[in-house]
Amino acid sequence: MRRLLPLLFILYLLAGMQSSHAQSSMSLYSMPNQPASLGLNPAWVPKDKFVVGLPFVSDAYFQSRSNDFVLSSLLQPNPDSASLDLIPANIADHISANNFQNIHLSWQWLSVGMRLGEKNFLTFSIRERLNFRSYLSVDLVRLAGLGNEIFQNETADLGSSVHFDWYREYGLRLARQVSDKLNIGAQVKLIDGISNIHTESNNYSASFDGDYYDFELNGSALFQTAGMTTITRNDSFRLFSTTPLRGVGSGFGLDLGLDYSVNENLRFSASVVNLGRIAWKQDVKQIQAQTDSFSFQGFDILDLIDDGFGDSTNSPGMDVRDSLKSILSLDDDNAESYSTTTPWTLYLSASHKINEKLSLAGVYAVESGYGRSLHAFSLALPIAINEQLRIHPSYTLSSGGFANIGFSASYSLKILQLYLATDNIPGMFLPQDTKLGHAQAGIYLTF
Repeated sequence: MRRLLPLLFILYLLAGMQSSHAQSSMSLYSMPNQPASLGLNPAWVPKDKFVVGLPFVSDAYFQSRSNDFVLSSLLQPNPDSASLDLIPANIADHISANNFQNIHLSWQWLSVGMRLGEKNFLTFSIRERLNFRSYLSVDLVRLAGLGNEIFQNETADLGSSVHFDWYREYGLRLARQVSDKLNIGAQVKLIDGISNIHTESNNYSASFDGDYYDFELNGSALFQTAGMTTITRNDSFRLFSTTPLRGVGSGFGLDLGLDYSVNENLRFSASVVNLGRIAWKQDVKQIQAQTDSFSFQGFDILDLIDDGFGDSTNSPGMDVRDSLKSILSLDDDNAESYSTTTPWTLYLSASHKINEKLSLAGVYAVESGYGRSLHAFSLALPIAINEQLRIHPSYTLSSGGFANIGFSASYSLKILQLYLATDNIPGMFLPQDTKLGHAQAGIYLTF
C-alpha cells in the first residue's frame, strides 16, 4: 500500500497544475470495469475481450449545474396569460459572490477496445465535448434586477466572465495489469479545437453619485474568441448547424488512473481525466475595452422622442452609442493566438464488498480552475440483481447542493450492454427546479 501513496500524490499534483472546470459523473464512477465507465478511469479493464461503441448511441452525456439559483426563480408564470415573465430581481436575492453556472455536453463518435494478451487492454476513441461556464458579478445582477438606486454614492463591481469550449478528442488508451492487485492505465489524446470564447480579464466598475441616472464607468476587459464563424451564419448563432471535420485549434490531453485491490473485499481507485491544453491559432478575434472615465448623466426622454428614437445624428441616444463604440476595440487582423486548458476531474474512490450481491462505494471528486474549486462526495450501494442486471442507488453532496439522489444501472443482453446514470433523479424530470441536472446513457457491443 505504501507504493500507492506517491502515485496518488502525483495524480493530485497533475490535477492542481491545470486551470479549468470539468464535467463529472459520480454515480457512474461506482460502476468500475464497465465499458461505459472506462473514460472515468483508464486503469479499469472490462471483462469482455472486445468492446465497440457506435456513434451517439454508445455514450451521450449532459450536465447542468448552478450553486445559487434555479431556472424557476428567474422565470415565473404570468397569471394573466400563458407566458413566462422574466424576474431578474429574484436572482439578485439569491446570488452569491462565488456563483457559477455550468453546462457540459459530450457524445462519442466511435470507440473500439480489445484485449492484448492477458494483461493489456487497448482502446481507441473519438469524442466530442462542449463546455460552458460563467461567473456573474453580484453587483451586475443586482443592478439589472433592482436598479441603480441601491448603489447611490457607491461603486458597483461589474466584472463577470464567460468561457466556452468546443473540441474533439482522438484518444488512445492502454490499461495494464501490473500484478494481481494493481492495475494502471493512461490515455493520450490529440485534441482538435473547434470553437472557443475566453474571458482573459474584466475589471469594470461603475460609480454612482448624485442623481439616480448619473454614473461613471471605469476599467478594462479583454475577451478572446476562436472559430466563432464556424457556428454563426448570417448573424445568428447555430451551434449544431455544422460539425466541421477540422477545427481552428490543436492540443494534447492526458488521462491517468490506477486501481488497487487490497483483498477480495476492499478496493481503491484514483484517476485524473481530461488534462490538456489547446492552442487557438486560426480565426482568432480579440475584443478589448479600456475606459479611463466614461460618464453618463442620462438624457431627456422627450428629446429622444423628438429625434425619432435615435434616427437623427444629433440624437442623445446616438451620442451615447458613439461614446460606447469608442471604448470597444474589435481586432480581427492583429489578434494573437492564445491557449486555454481543457476541463478536468480528479476522482478518488473506495469500495467494500459486503457479500456476493451487495457493496458499499464512496467517491470523491474535485473540479478546480479559474481560481475556484468545486467538490463532490457520493455514497453508492451497488447491487447485483443477477448476472445481467446491476443497479447503483446513490446520494451526492456537491458544491451545487445537497438534495441529489442518484441512480445508475447496467444490463447485459448477449452482445449488448445498456446503461443509464444520473447524479440527481429529480433533475431529470424537474430541471427548472433543481441546481444539478445530469444524465448519461448508451449502448455498447461486447464480445
